[in-house]
Amino acid sequence: MAYNNNPPPRVKPEEVPENYVDLAEARMRQCYWMVSTSKLRNLLGMITDYYHTEKRSRKKELADDTVVALNRLLVRVIEETGRDRNSGDKFGQFEREMKLQEYLKGIQKDRKAFLRFFNYMEALVAYHKYMGGKEDR
Repeated sequence: MAYNNNPPPRVKPEEVPENYVDLAEARMRQCYWMVSTSKLRNLLGMITDYYHTEKRSRKKELADDTVVALNRLLVRVIEETGRDRNSGDKFGQFEREMKLQEYLKGIQKDRKAFLRFFNYMEALVAYHKYMGGKEDR
């Protein structure tokens, strides 16, 4: 299903809530079957090194290379979402439920927001595995 005449609505930036672990569990209970653990781990892997660097930093703002990495991750999420429309995959539905685009856009240059997003993604991976999510599809 292409969006030739009706593009998807604009995504509004949001902050990852403080109760992100409970949120990850609740959302994953509904959607764990829509995505593979491998896909989630690949997305998380794109920003893992930056997380370790930013975790040690005391600055309020993210380093420029971390912002670039987050933008690459956002583009990858958008690409995967678009790709599933043609393949029948459920990643697009999963992404909307998990609010990945909203949360990525909500980070901007805020280091604490990035650290919370990373922890949210880790919680998603953990609950996915706990719920019995598959490694590959």
